[in-house]
Amino acid sequence: MANQEKKPLWKQWWFWVVIVITIAAIGGGTNNAGRSQSGKVSTAPSAPTTPTASPTTTHPKEATTNGGLDKPIESARINRADEFMKNFTGPDGGRMTDVSPFDPRDAGGQYYRTEYRLGAYDGAQGAHGKYGSLGIDVVAYQMDDGQPGMMRVYASGTSDELEALYPYVVRYFSPSASDADIQDLLARFRDGGYISETPASFAGVANNLLQRTGRNGEFMVDAKI
Repeated sequence: MANQEKKPLWKQWWFWVVIVITIAAIGGGTNNAGRSQSGKVSTAPSAPTTPTASPTTTHPKEATTNGGLDKPIESARINRADEFMKNFTGPDGGRMTDVSPFDPRDAGGQYYRTEYRLGAYDGAQGAHGKYGSLGIDVVAYQMDDGQPGMMRVYASGTSDELEALYPYVVRYFSPSASDADIQDLLARFRDGGYISETPASFAGVANNLLQRTGRNGEFMVDAKI
């Protein structure tokens, strides 16, 4: 027994026990180090985050509300006098030219118009233009909640052009106006008369004036709209 050869180290049982224990110890240390590293809370201040600008999207304008109420703010009122001037068609399809709005109550304005009834033109809308060589002023008045109920057309210039335009203005407001009534008034206008009559066939026309002095004259047609 004394002469028995010693077993190689790797054949000893305790050798493998040591190997296993060593490997287990190394593995456990690695895991603990990982857990310790991941559990750390950084106390260093983080870099400030720059907010990313969101893309700007353009939307059509929506109706705004008045004082938080659901009622939209009303848009600017249409100038009915200006509208008439731009849409009116006279003899041979003639149109008004050089149309520009004005304030009938502005005494310092170029196209100031007065009305004998106190306050009749309060808030009125006006437009000036030309028809051929005639000067034309239109006043939309008798305002009710921002909308006019009456309109006056004033025309002045050569009598021939006034005679040609007058029937078209009358029939714009009163399609029922008879040709006989129109021609009767124009015949007296040619004679140099001052006519302030409103024939019965001129339905809707409240006032009607024609006046001639020599080669020139003027007319005014005042009607409901």
